Amino acid sequence: KTIPLESFHDIFKELVNYINKSRQLEIPLAVLLRTFPDLATNKFSKSLPKLVPLEPMSEKIRTFDGLTELMKFNASNLGGLVILLEDLHWADDFTIQFLEYLGRNIADRNILICATSRKEEMAQSPTFNRMIINLKNEGCFHQIEVEPLNLKNLSLFLDSTITPQSNSSELTQYLLAKTGGNPFFVEETMRTLIRMQHAGVGEKIAIDDFRHISIPKTIDDLMLRKLRDLGMNAQKVVKFGAIILKDFNYDFMQRLTHLTDPDLSKALWQL
Repeated sequence: KTIPLESFHDIFKELVNYINKSRQLEIPLAVLLRTFPDLATNKFSKSLPKLVPLEPMSEKIRTFDGLTELMKFNASNLGGLVILLEDLHWADDFTIQFLEYLGRNIADRNILICATSRKEEMAQSPTFNRMIINLKNEGCFHQIEVEPLNLKNLSLFLDSTITPQSNSSELTQYLLAKTGGNPFFVEETMRTLIRMQHAGVGEKIAIDDFRHISIPKTIDDLMLRKLRDLGMNAQKVVKFGAIILKDFNYDFMQRLTHLTDPDLSKALWQL
C-alpha cells in the first residue's frame, strides 16, 4: 500500500504551477501544503491561514473539499483536465475515499479521471468496490475491462517486441498457455526465457530450449524471481529506489550508488 494521497502528489505538483493566489483559494491552498509540504513555495507558503485542528471526520472532509476545489479551479482556468492514475489497486483507503468524493463533486466541470487497476487486486478491497458501486449508481463511473490477448493478438505483440524472426506459431501457443494472454506476464516471461537461455532478439527461438525451465505461475512470483536474478549493481539500484520511490533522477542515483555511467546504465537496463 502507498502513503495517503500519494497517487495525487505529482498531479498537484503540476497543477500548482497554474494556480494564482486568491482569497477564495486560501483555505484550499493551506490544505494542499499541509497534505504535501514539499510543494510549498514562496508564492503560496506566506500569508496563508493557519488551519485549526478539527475532529477526524471534519478534517477529512476539509481535506477532500480543499483539494477538490483546487482541481475545479484548474479545470475552469485551463478549459479542462485529464487525470491519469496508474496501479490504483496499491492505493490506501484514504486515497480511494478521496477519489470517490472527487468523482462525485466534479460533475459540473470538464474533468476526466482515468485509472488503471488489476481486477484480482480490486476484489480484495472493500473500499475500492464500494467506491465503484457508489459512483456507478450516481452515473459518475464507467468501467472498461481489458481482455487478455488472444492467439492472433499475442502473435502480433510478439512480432513487435521480439521481431517476427524470433516468433513462431509454436512459441505463441506456448506463451498463451503459460501466461493466459496477460501482456505484462508475456513480456516478463520472454525476458526471463531469453536471459536464461542467452537467446537473442531476432534469432530463432526454439520451444524445446525452454521446456526444462520452470516458469513462475503468477506475476508476483515472476517479479520476485527477476529481483533474485538481478546483478549486484541492479539490486543496489532497487534498494535505493524502494526507499526514495520515483523522486530521483539519473545523477542522483549515480551519487547514491557510486556506479560509473556504464555500470549504472547496464543496471537500469536490467530493470
